[in-house]
Amino acid sequence: MADVQARVFLTAFFFTIVAPFALAVRWGADPLALRSRGPRGWQPRSESAGTALARARRQS
Repeated sequence: MADVQARVFLTAFFFTIVAPFALAVRWGADPLALRSRGPRGWQPRSESAGTALARARRQS
């Protein structure tokens, strides 16, 4: 009898708590950043100061 009660309890818990939460997270999420307001694509690179040798020396 306890197996049946546990299954009923966990099923009810899943459909009343877990599933609605998962749907809300899924609707609110944007994993591909399709709704992003920021700039897209390639960004222009700012010119760095100094020569290539000077920049290489600053790295260490």
